[in-house]
Amino acid sequence: GGGDFDAVHEYCPQRPTYCAGCSTFRLAMMPMGIIVAFLVFITWYSYVFLTPHVGWFELGIFHILLGLVITSYLQCMLLDPGTVPPSWHAAVLKSPLKDRYKICRKCHMYKPPRSHFDSITKRLVLNMDHFCPWMVNCVGFYNRKFFMLFLGWTVVATFYFVLAVVTRAG
Repeated sequence: GGGDFDAVHEYCPQRPTYCAGCSTFRLAMMPMGIIVAFLVFITWYSYVFLTPHVGWFELGIFHILLGLVITSYLQCMLLDPGTVPPSWHAAVLKSPLKDRYKICRKCHMYKPPRSHFDSITKRLVLNMDHFCPWMVNCVGFYNRKFFMLFLGWTVVATFYFVLAVVTRAG
């Protein structure tokens, strides 16, 4: 069995998961998702119904950009940021180089470089960046790409929206 791993793992309730961890705080933050949905709706409504003389091509571009923003947002919000695999902890315990790794003060497990314990989701997160209240999730190894895509597509969609509204208003 995994005797050494089991001895270390009993200190930490963390288990690898393929969905973002829930906590009372995360559930309390869910209105942030509603606020984001409301902002997206206002932007969509303003462009589709309040901007004069918008052609089908422009509406198509706008809806594609909005779809990319929403898709990347949902992927970042719902995807697990990445937890340290149990096999890694077991390998470090048996390694002669285990002194090079720090032990997490919260869960008493060996930490890979650039990993941090997320107190909101109560787990050790690989390559943790930050907990984003707008995403209601920690940004880590597995969802950083979608976070960056969300930021990029939001900037592109915002410039497109502002440019379209300003050129139509003048």
